[in-house]
Amino acid sequence: MIGLLSTDESRELDKVYAKDNPIEILIDRAGYAIYRQAIKMMKGSYSKRVLVICGPGMNGSDGRVASKYLIDRGVKTSVCTQNEAEELLRKSKSLDLVIDAAFGTGLSREYNAPVINPQVPVLAVDIPSGLNGDSGLVLGNVMKADTTVTFVTPKIGFYFGRGPELVGKVVCVDIGLDPALLGSEEKPFQAKVNLVEDSDVRVPKRPRNSHKWNSAVLAIGGSPGMMGAPHLSALASYRSGAGMVRLITPGSDGRSDVPSDVVQISGVGDWVSASIKEASRCQACIIGPGLGRDESMGSAVLDLLEKIDIPVVLDADGLFGMTISKLEVVTSSRSNPIVITPHEGEFYALTGRKIDSDKIGEANSLALKSGCIVLIKGSPTVISLPNGSTRLITNGSPRLSSAGTGDVLSGVIAGTIARYRGEGLSQEMAEILDQVAFATHLHAMAASIGQREGLVASDLPQLVSKVLSEMPEHKAKCVE
Repeated sequence: MIGLLSTDESRELDKVYAKDNPIEILIDRAGYAIYRQAIKMMKGSYSKRVLVICGPGMNGSDGRVASKYLIDRGVKTSVCTQNEAEELLRKSKSLDLVIDAAFGTGLSREYNAPVINPQVPVLAVDIPSGLNGDSGLVLGNVMKADTTVTFVTPKIGFYFGRGPELVGKVVCVDIGLDPALLGSEEKPFQAKVNLVEDSDVRVPKRPRNSHKWNSAVLAIGGSPGMMGAPHLSALASYRSGAGMVRLITPGSDGRSDVPSDVVQISGVGDWVSASIKEASRCQACIIGPGLGRDESMGSAVLDLLEKIDIPVVLDADGLFGMTISKLEVVTSSRSNPIVITPHEGEFYALTGRKIDSDKIGEANSLALKSGCIVLIKGSPTVISLPNGSTRLITNGSPRLSSAGTGDVLSGVIAGTIARYRGEGLSQEMAEILDQVAFATHLHAMAASIGQREGLVASDLPQLVSKVLSEMPEHKAKCVE
């Protein structure tokens, strides 16, 4: 995973470094990295022309150092301020590159970038000027970069708002700023926000004597006309590592048409007690897909959450009628976490608020108040613990914008947790946070290898299995 720094943390890191080291060292390293990237983008230096737009701060200093290296290489380089740029751009007959070194993450006012010929590539220094480094919101008019050379870590705002469309290719350069400087011997620094990569997806090694109950999952869901949802969750659990999936549908006699691999248990009569009994043999539980929104269902779900003390994925109709205060009471008496997976509409129903520009802050706040692991779906997906530890999943695809893919995600999460838990691996909240993150990333990886058009939720479980089965060893690490 890549630890990401907030803009405040980045500024603090600069200050801590500057206490014992000349800041000019960092500026020279940054300028040299920009120069090298510029030469790479232009495929050489011969007869090339570059315009470097420099502001008054550190970004401008980086840009001026880069311009000196470019001039030494023989590149015809002009350096200007934001106000001078429009005039120079009008006079320039041809340019091979514009370097945007006007402003960095400290900008707090509106910035209107000069208009350039769209055929001229743009190299942004650290961040496109005018882009908020935390939220991805823009201040004014931002020049779209073809490449952004950034330092230490990518900025959080690269993945939110308009960030993904404005940063272009991100090249992260080490200039000798170690985030460990933000910590101490007694309290080492740990990034609160971490970006999940393909190589982070881990698969627990099954012992030779493993059996189906080691990684069993209980799915509670379904109602008349809504049986597809729990079936998707159940199959996804199997394909992601569950050895056994038991399905209870309230009011069903257990003889309805279900996938042949799924064991359906009668939900006639006291289905809550039947569910609690089944859960005692399982490693993870899903509550909600297709469950229905009958008023009595909310109290039944609360009863289940109080008495089923294995990790629970609470999704879809399981969230209906739920409140933060109800979740807070339930989580305070449990030893295993509840994972809630709201999309924006379900988030609004839970909190009474729309998700604003600070999606990470919203996830952190809901996790803290509810005591749950909170997964807010969308692009990107944000997963947070009550202590603020957060994982970002940025490999999602518009292919997942179809009915039922959320039910599959719930199943993949439960199957992944069950497999880890069944092999006796640590089940602290931090470890389960990572398991949820790996499962979510895996779900998106599966979509990425599916058909570009017409992908439906029922395609995904098989694709999940395919991704896990075909991962090279350096990607699918077996956890001993």
